[in-house]
Amino acid sequence: MPYGIETIYPNSGPTSGVTDVIVQGKGFVDEEGNTARCRFGTPANYAIVDAQIISYDKLVCKAPTEFKLVPPATFPEDIPFSIALTSDEYDPWTETSHKFRLYDQPIIARCDPCEVEVGTITEVLVWTDENSEFFDPVPFNKPIDVESGMPATIGSTGGIMCQFGRFGETQAIYINETVIKCVTPAVEDDPDSIYRETVKLTVAMNGQDYEEETS
Repeated sequence: MPYGIETIYPNSGPTSGVTDVIVQGKGFVDEEGNTARCRFGTPANYAIVDAQIISYDKLVCKAPTEFKLVPPATFPEDIPFSIALTSDEYDPWTETSHKFRLYDQPIIARCDPCEVEVGTITEVLVWTDENSEFFDPVPFNKPIDVESGMPATIGSTGGIMCQFGRFGETQAIYINETVIKCVTPAVEDDPDSIYRETVKLTVAMNGQDYEEETS
């Protein structure tokens, strides 16, 4: 049976391999003897990972942890993405224009301001470490929920997100490779019940996978 890809979400992820990639398409049938797989890269330079079929139009796989770029290429790098539902190592992989961006997770060096009044929504500038970088978000289309016809409610809104510990996340704006801007989230707790609290500020370049460094 023919099979193909319509969308992948998210379409980027860190090289640490923590990203679950949801593939929406058609013809995903789990037949005996077949192995669903995702391929990241070109036929000459690729990484293959196992995939799990969720339904006829959806499967999921995890981004690779060991993808080697051919010099002089460096991360972030947009690489071709394809799937196969057969046990054949080389064929038939889908042939589409879908790309997946692999990147090194940016390391936060500092923020300004790093302290705000509870309940006040404030713009915060965030800088990377000198050996890492931010990048302009990859355009994406969320998978469509078949029953409702609306974008599926998975992950966040995509793009760059800032998370302020337990207080929640907000959309960030890319300024350049060194700086992004986000705003502090609205506080649902009674502000009078919080005297002072320190939280992690973390960043997700693909809207869902947050780095572990604190600032």
